[in-house]
Amino acid sequence: MSKFLLFILFVGLAWWWFRGRGVSRGLGGGAPVNPPVERMVVCRGCGVYLPESDALVVRGHPYCCAEHVVRDDG
Repeated sequence: MSKFLLFILFVGLAWWWFRGRGVSRGLGGGAPVNPPVERMVVCRGCGVYLPESDALVVRGHPYCCAEHVVRDDG
């Protein structure tokens, strides 16, 4: 009887240990979601790189802020 209980305890601990390792590696929650790749552009005013969606595009040129648009026009 005690060998049977010891075996059940061992199987339970092994299951708990393997389940914890899978969750920590991201295997338990389904497929990982990759963020979308976005094109980077260079601000014409200062040369900093920024995502295309964050850029202000004026007359076909990307800028990081409105101040650089004004400074470039002047």
